[in-house]
Amino acid sequence: MRIVIIDPFCGASGDMVLGALHGIALRSEDLSEIIDELKLNVKINVKEVVKQGIAATRVDVKELERTERSLSDVISLLESSTFDEKIKKDAINIFQILGEAESRVHGGSLKNMHFHEIGSDDAILDIVGSCVGFNRLFKKGYKMVFSTPLVTGHGYATSAHGNFPVPAPAVIEILKTSDLQIKKGDFDVELLTPTGAAILTYFSKNMHPEVNFRVHEVSYGAGSYELPIPNVLRIMLGEVEDLLHDDVRVIETNVDDVDGEILGHLISKLTEQSLDVSVIPLVTKKNRPGHLIRVVATIDQQHDIIETVFKETGSLGVRILPVHHRFKVPRDVKTIKLSIGSKEYKARIKIWDYQGRKYVSGEYEDAARISRDTGLPLKEIMFLLELEARRSLNE
Repeated sequence: MRIVIIDPFCGASGDMVLGALHGIALRSEDLSEIIDELKLNVKINVKEVVKQGIAATRVDVKELERTERSLSDVISLLESSTFDEKIKKDAINIFQILGEAESRVHGGSLKNMHFHEIGSDDAILDIVGSCVGFNRLFKKGYKMVFSTPLVTGHGYATSAHGNFPVPAPAVIEILKTSDLQIKKGDFDVELLTPTGAAILTYFSKNMHPEVNFRVHEVSYGAGSYELPIPNVLRIMLGEVEDLLHDDVRVIETNVDDVDGEILGHLISKLTEQSLDVSVIPLVTKKNRPGHLIRVVATIDQQHDIIETVFKETGSLGVRILPVHHRFKVPRDVKTIKLSIGSKEYKARIKIWDYQGRKYVSGEYEDAARISRDTGLPLKEIMFLLELEARRSLNE
């Protein structure tokens, strides 16, 4: 599977993203077309620079006149443009991330709030240009975007609102909505901007260090700082085995005073909230029989699951195991028709491909429904679904 790896070892800003995309997915002509289409009051200078021995592209964007807009102003500007609908949707979503972060920081109404830095013409160019670049990579067959930990810098910086701590409050609010990891780094400057954080949050997922990949192409986008290390953002185009990666949590607790009816009810609730649930008999302290409740969940699911376990079992604590990633084979779910006697049933099947071999499996709930209706054994229905699925794949 072809993937994009973003490596913000010295931070990320909107213009650094443009610079890193330039040459591999973005042209200077694309930026000029964005400026003309949206009538942005900016001037750009795309040039090659050297940062501590690394050749990088610097996209220097200068505002000729400062413009402030509300979120609705930005959305109207984008919606009235002639860009591809996917690009418009991505850009609007990124501005929504920025706007929600700013409103949480400043406590104002998102609808009426006027952006300062993030509603300016240079920010619009950064975001729309990034959307053009990433969508071009997707059209070239790159399936997913991953990011290594984002280096933020530390200390204090100045904005339209005055001095603020680094990382900026808006950056923290943006990263709360993602699974990306951050590091402060060694430098007393703002390395990660809200625009850079929003772009990376929208397009990328955290890359676990155990993911191995082959590199096909590398590009560097230069920042404005002169530091003891290269102030560049690195983007790598590469390839991994055809496995998907995501972050998960394994949540466990032992119980020795919960009866079977409560456990059955708990399994039903947790199944709706999580990726997987298992209950394992065991012997607990003082030789008492008990059960291990184990739940596999995403980061977003974990808080609801912990609350459910506490409420339903009366447990005094849960463990979150240090297993924060999993690999899974990409799969599709399709609906097929299965004829039994004079009746026709619709059922879902799962299809996946691993190392060139196709596998199929019937969806349990649909197979159980057909089994109840026909009176045929469940295993026979599953067999018939697999046969029909393989026949439909060969057509």
